[in-house]
Amino acid sequence: WQQQGDGKVFVGSWADSYWAGRPLELPSGYTTDFGVSNRAKIACIPRLRPGVLLNGHYATKVELSGNFMNLTWSADPWTSK
Repeated sequence: WQQQGDGKVFVGSWADSYWAGRPLELPSGYTTDFGVSNRAKIACIPRLRPGVLLNGHYATKVELSGNFMNLTWSADPWTSK
């Protein structure tokens, strides 16, 4: 389930939701505690999950930590290294 901006609740799969396939753009000041290897700490955002296109990169790992999310991303996580 996901809460919508108008207060309604969507119940269904992520692929059928409003946010599926829509990129997410965050202002530069929204993230804190930048680390090495494409990591940052941000305030919790319900629509943010692995696979979401975030500022031109794909979120590969999202961990909840209190009121924040520890986020890891990659430009192209599907290429083999």
